[in-house]
Amino acid sequence: MWSSMGNARLIVLHTAGTPPRTALQIIKSARELGLQAKYVRLQDLNVMIENGEEKIFVRSIPLDADVAIVRGVGGPQSIEEYNLRFDMVKALEEKGTLVVNPYEGLIKARDKLRTMITLMKNGVRVPETIVTVNIDAALHYTEKWGKVIVKPIIGSLGRGVMLIDNVDIAYNIYRQLLAWYQPLLIQKYYEKKYNRDLRVLVIDGEPVASYYRVAREGSFKTNVAQGGKVVEAKPSEEILNIAIKSTESVGLFYAGVDIMETDEGTFVLEVNASPNWKGALQLGIDPSKILVEKILKKLKR
Repeated sequence: MWSSMGNARLIVLHTAGTPPRTALQIIKSARELGLQAKYVRLQDLNVMIENGEEKIFVRSIPLDADVAIVRGVGGPQSIEEYNLRFDMVKALEEKGTLVVNPYEGLIKARDKLRTMITLMKNGVRVPETIVTVNIDAALHYTEKWGKVIVKPIIGSLGRGVMLIDNVDIAYNIYRQLLAWYQPLLIQKYYEKKYNRDLRVLVIDGEPVASYYRVAREGSFKTNVAQGGKVVEAKPSEEILNIAIKSTESVGLFYAGVDIMETDEGTFVLEVNASPNWKGALQLGIDPSKILVEKILKKLKR
């Protein structure tokens, strides 16, 4: 499966049929640093239990990797398939592969409720939030807060995130989401200073890139994937420490931490375990190279 050239063997895991841009960047950086690197779809991993031994295959070929970088586990699917994809990640860890990000951190980061609770318990301030399948409770807090953000519990790139400031509209939206068996994650809306938030990329305890994401005119979404403008930032040491603490609290080797500054204080919005780093690339920073370099150092520890 691997050539005889090179040293450590690295795979990048994702569910897409065509490797995403970030996966290709990681593979390129890994090869430039002397690693054997390739892309593997999570769906192509198989676990075999035979003769008292657990074996992992890519389709029918035995997998022997030193490092596995998980860049995505895919969108909504059945609970069985969702569990299976994470089981594959756990199986790799149990076989001695260095998995980045690790299984426990991925589980927490993938679930926005679990992320919020973990951050709060570690002293990181997060927005006031309710998660419920009870429409009366949802409407009560929508009316109390006046303006709310509704998010999927599992999601990325700002997709499915809605700003609601009308209880009647909220009622119709909540009913439909609940009919689709989607729990309601509702957060109090805070006015962002300058209509922007801060993305800090943290790798192995070090902030490697910081930039503001400014929402386009008429939008509240700052995601670069949603048209947000990237502006270089030089955050305070306090803000950088919040980003580091958030990453480590969730149990991640690297993360994109989204921080919101408001008149009511500073809040962490997201801790992304597979962050998109278009913004960093626009500033001339290549996170893929830094990530691989830090993984190599970790392998040597």
